[in-house]
Amino acid sequence: MEILLVYMMAYVSDPGVSVGPQVSDRIFSSTEECEDFVNTLASDDVFKDNRFKFVAQDGVIFHGGCMTPFEYELYKEGLTKTPKDA
Repeated sequence: MEILLVYMMAYVSDPGVSVGPQVSDRIFSSTEECEDFVNTLASDDVFKDNRFKFVAQDGVIFHGGCMTPFEYELYKEGLTKTPKDA
């Protein structure tokens, strides 16, 4: 199975400005492998409901999740469509 690490970044000093979503270059073989990778970067267990959020030492806020390519396509679609009640 292919698992993508999808993330966004913002800065503590200006959290309203964000970058992403971006997909890591690395493709993971399981959700657990992806989560272990992120937890290692964060130096903590940062996952809840297959999503993460943590602040790096340089003040960058990372948030995202580990998902299949299909889930990512649905996620992107949700970011670009106007909500029905808008």
